[in-house]
Amino acid sequence: MDIFQLNTVYECQYNIYVLTQYLMWYILHHDNIGDYPILLKGFVESVRPSEKDILNIFEKEEQQ
Repeated sequence: MDIFQLNTVYECQYNIYVLTQYLMWYILHHDNIGDYPILLKGFVESVRPSEKDILNIFEKEEQQ
């Protein structure tokens, strides 16, 4: 689980770096530099259970 947390921290810092670069280029050159930068979505986000799955878990616990 610790590796997931480290990966999430890395992705957040990477996204901040990429967005800062994009904004600084825009501010310094006053032009549209094209496409919005591609940001990391997050490994933890990709394996997050859906809301329906979470509700099913709680319903099963209540039935027991």
